[in-house]
Amino acid sequence: MTTLQLNQATGVDAAIDWLRERSEVSDSTQASYRGEANRFCEYLATRGALLVADFTEQLWDEYLRGLMSARQAIGSRRKDVLRQSSALQAARITRSFLLYCHQRGWLRWSPSTAPRSCPSREKRPVTQAPTALSRIVLESDATEDEATARRRCAISLTFWAGLKPRELASLRTEGLVTREDGTGVLQIDGRQAPAECPPELISVILAYRHARLFAQPRAQRELLQPNTPLLTRLRSSDGIGAHSAWRLVRAWQQNGEDEASTLGTKVVRESYVVLASADSAYALNQVALQTGRASTLTDAGNLPSGRIRIDRVRQHLIAARQ
Repeated sequence: MTTLQLNQATGVDAAIDWLRERSEVSDSTQASYRGEANRFCEYLATRGALLVADFTEQLWDEYLRGLMSARQAIGSRRKDVLRQSSALQAARITRSFLLYCHQRGWLRWSPSTAPRSCPSREKRPVTQAPTALSRIVLESDATEDEATARRRCAISLTFWAGLKPRELASLRTEGLVTREDGTGVLQIDGRQAPAECPPELISVILAYRHARLFAQPRAQRELLQPNTPLLTRLRSSDGIGAHSAWRLVRAWQQNGEDEASTLGTKVVRESYVVLASADSAYALNQVALQTGRASTLTDAGNLPSGRIRIDRVRQHLIAARQ
């Protein structure tokens, strides 16, 4: 360990000593510690704090607050916005480094015991659903032909049940159970629990079934068989494959529209995730979490059932059309 006086220890020298004390950790962990310590010291140097004695709580707080924003003051390649998990890891590493400096007498204050205000996360913007998506999944049209009804059904199933193309292709008519109130549940292969189906989705499925019967009247008996695929090839009772399911969801063109709206299974699924979680945000802050003091869950985030979650999604979709 280097012998450094209080007014002589630079951030770089302190980081080298700190890493030597952690020689037992893996090479990848060493690299992670070294990279974050270098970024931290580089940030402090841009603020005129070259010596450890010049490190202040305020500078550390500013560094932590900027972990999830663009760190333009850092010249290294890791200056973009960090994910929340990466930001928490960076906060833990810098706290460990500062605590080491305090224990060696180079830092006058302790990063583990000094009180500080915890910066809260920025408020999320109001969620907006894609206009085209809201028109598809909130409406059903008994006059649509089989091809259009099938595409609307595929997109609606992907949205409301969060289905992947493989799951979409594997659906069977027996897996759909409707309720008297117009809702239902959908059994999906490989999932522990069935997906809740709002009335809008049930109406779309029934409209597609009607379109199939109208296009092929003699297929009614086959259509009602328990193991019949929920989505089939046109004018057939044969099921579709995962690739065909993916193609059905990738775009939508309403009657009277000049251009098709680009969607895709990832966009549709993530739209539901964003809408369903818009009212479930936690009041988080980086310092409280990295010291083990998690903030309280908001009332809006404590949604008790799938039906309430679906109601929130429906509200956001309706708002997008106004």
